[in-house]
Amino acid sequence: MDDDDDSVRIVCATNAFGLGIDKQNRFVIHYSIPSCLEEYYQEAGRARRDGQKAYCVLLYDKNDVDLQDYLIRESMMSPTLINKVIKEILRSQSFGSYYFFNMKSFELKHGVEDNKIKASIYALEKLGFIDRLFNIPADIRLTYHTVPKLTKNSLLRFMYPKTEINTHIFCNTYNINPDHFVNKLNRLALTKEINTMEQKILF
Repeated sequence: MDDDDDSVRIVCATNAFGLGIDKQNRFVIHYSIPSCLEEYYQEAGRARRDGQKAYCVLLYDKNDVDLQDYLIRESMMSPTLINKVIKEILRSQSFGSYYFFNMKSFELKHGVEDNKIKASIYALEKLGFIDRLFNIPADIRLTYHTVPKLTKNSLLRFMYPKTEINTHIFCNTYNINPDHFVNKLNRLALTKEINTMEQKILF
C-alpha cells in the first residue's frame, strides 16, 4: 500500500502492521485494548501524522480487560522458575563460556510453557547474567555442491564428508568457538560451497 494513496480511506491492521502505516489519518480506532499504555501510545501515534487535528478511539469491554490481566499474569516468571533455568543452563553442554541450552527439552522436562521460559531468559539477559546467541543451532545438516578444497586453514577439512554435525561435539572436538563456527558456515553457504539446514535453534 502506498502511504501517499489517499483513495484508500480505511485500513484494518494488526498492531505490528499498523505501526508501519504513515498516512494522514483522521482517526485511529482500537477494536480492543493493548496490553500496556506504552503500546497504546505508540499505536495511537499513527494519527495526526500530518500535524493536523485527529482523534483516537478505544473500543473495549470488561472481557478485554480480564483477558489482558490473564495474559499478563501468565507471562510473569517466578523466582523458582528462574533458578531452574539457571541450574539447567549450568548443567547443559558447554564450550568454554558457551552453554547449549535446549529450551524445548526444558519445556518437556519441567512442564513449563515456552513463553514463561523465554521471559525468564530475557530477565536474566536484562540483568546482565547471560548473553544470548540466537544464531547457533544444535545440529546442522550439510550438502556439498562439489568436492571442497581441503586446505590447512579451511574449516571444511574438519567437516567433509560429514553430512550431519552436532555443534557442541564438533566445536569441542576441534576447539572451535561456536559463534565463529556458525559465521564461517554462513560464509561457506554464501559462496555456494555448501548448503546448510539448521536443526533445534537454541538460545
